[in-house]
Amino acid sequence: MDHWRPGLLGGITAQLKALIDRTMAVEFAGMGFRNKIGGSIAVAYDRQGGLEGTIADLQRWFLTHDMIVVSVGPERPKQGIGCYYGVAALQGYPYPLSFGTDPKGSLKAVTQDTIGMDACIHLGKRVAEMAQVVKAGFQQVKKTAWPYQGL
Repeated sequence: MDHWRPGLLGGITAQLKALIDRTMAVEFAGMGFRNKIGGSIAVAYDRQGGLEGTIADLQRWFLTHDMIVVSVGPERPKQGIGCYYGVAALQGYPYPLSFGTDPKGSLKAVTQDTIGMDACIHLGKRVAEMAQVVKAGFQQVKKTAWPYQGL
């Protein structure tokens, strides 16, 4: 079963939606994701396979939990970015691989997408950069931030 590809209607899969719905309990227990950094990664069969809709769904989830959303950043890949909003990677590049052909090979197929892999590296750097910025900011404001969550 494939859990990480976007849904057929250009959004998240039912499995990921169920997980997201269950995280609302975290909010009621004290907003555990507040001020955490979120960057979206979506993998699809082709570039027009619902990647931006999936990323939008993930970002909406981040914002629901009062998270800080980042994207690939200004150092985005120069040969093509795939997506401005997050990482939009292909399951096989330049030609997608079917999941039914070779299960082990298809799991590594996304690594053939140099644009997607480069975007992942840049997104990871942006998440790390913003985590440092947020941590330094909270050290400056100490416990005066409202409501202080102790990062």
